Amino acid sequence: MKAILSLVRQDYTRSFRDAIVVYIILSPLLLALAARFILPAIASPSLALAVDSAVPAAVSVRLTQAGHQVESVAAAELPAAVQSGRFDAGLLVDSPAAAVPGADQPSLRLLVAPGQEAAVNAVGAALDGQARPTAAGLESWVAAFLMLTASLLAALGAGLAMVDERSSGAIKALNLSPLSLGSYLAAKLLFFLLVSSLVMVGSSFIMLGFRLSYPHLLAACLASAPLSLVVALLLGITADSQIGAMGSIKLIMPLFLTVPLVAALVPTAIQPWFLVFPNVWMLKAFYGVFAGQTGASFWLAALVTLFSGLALVWLLTGAVRKRLGFGT
Repeated sequence: MKAILSLVRQDYTRSFRDAIVVYIILSPLLLALAARFILPAIASPSLALAVDSAVPAAVSVRLTQAGHQVESVAAAELPAAVQSGRFDAGLLVDSPAAAVPGADQPSLRLLVAPGQEAAVNAVGAALDGQARPTAAGLESWVAAFLMLTASLLAALGAGLAMVDERSSGAIKALNLSPLSLGSYLAAKLLFFLLVSSLVMVGSSFIMLGFRLSYPHLLAACLASAPLSLVVALLLGITADSQIGAMGSIKLIMPLFLTVPLVAALVPTAIQPWFLVFPNVWMLKAFYGVFAGQTGASFWLAALVTLFSGLALVWLLTGAVRKRLGFGT
């Protein structure tokens, strides 16, 4: 264990002395900061709506499908809750407030919080079955892709450290030490986990603050670690120098990011064909975290990502041993 921690410390020192590696690892934080300011400008805001328990359930369903946050509130408490700003607007049955444009039930009335007059049109559009101007879940998808990118960039940082070890001859010294290949891979995995977890948590907090489950985010990060280690190993054993690594990165990066992107954009009927790619499951796990879908579907995606990553690491072990010269 002491040898593993020593190697992790060496990786940390080596990586953060290289300005390019530092930029690669920390760039998701800059992307998260940009996303925080850009997304509100292109996305219609989600409203916090209070709904009288007597309002038909179909109304709440339509509001939820439009991307708004709906909470059932007792009719007697609803006006005060809206006026206090706790909710952007509230729906009542037989309320003396203005009628809701496009409501299915003529008796529905809308109460609007001060400064939230735009909620009248937004609620009316939702009850008419219209989606918000931007696709529901845009923020969740952007955050999920950012986590995928953060995972990839941290893996590339670890891979570049391996390339540096090989080009500088440091790997030969490790071959002469008692360090086994398993311990070497464990050190790389631990280094990646530490870096990627910090970057992912930091990026997520910049974008969403406390509006997500960080334990589930860390679980997704842990599940994705072996798959990201595969990326680091591929880079580490295919490139002989930092210049050669740039060529390998040009091949690895599009495959890692483009396949999940295409899988998210193609029609639903075609999406199952993409489930053979473990990075698609990885994206599904991160999306579940940000979309609040942390039930069985999240754990299925996380487990598939974990075990497929472990299987690929096992398949690469022989090539890594041969390329790096480790014994058993």
